[in-house]
Amino acid sequence: MKNLSLILFFISFVPRWYEDKWSIRSVNERPFLIDSPNKQFAFLVANAILRYGSCFLIWYAFNLWWALATLVGGWILSKVISQVYFNHESEMWIQLYKAETRATQREIDENQLQKDAYQYASRIMFEHTKAKR
Repeated sequence: MKNLSLILFFISFVPRWYEDKWSIRSVNERPFLIDSPNKQFAFLVANAILRYGSCFLIWYAFNLWWALATLVGGWILSKVISQVYFNHESEMWIQLYKAETRATQREIDENQLQKDAYQYASRIMFEHTKAKR
């Protein structure tokens, strides 16, 4: 029982990684498994059941402190995974905006370009996370 609970807990990071990797991409680029808001929500629920079910098993097999430690550790690891993919995608959109702007305009204020690029990337990624076509 102890090994099973730990194995299930670590397996629960795979769907989390998968969702983090694809949820910030355009819906047209996403795989079939999470290409709509309903599928993404179902995927989120299944992942939560796996994650919290395994934490409950850890509580049952070990004790409450182990379960709390796995919850906190899982939350921290999930935040790190999310941040890595978010930063990567954000930087891609920022660089794309800057390249297109530099190609079309001769004189550019770099400070304003940086602000505009961040706003553009934020707007694009917000639209992507809503998972609308």
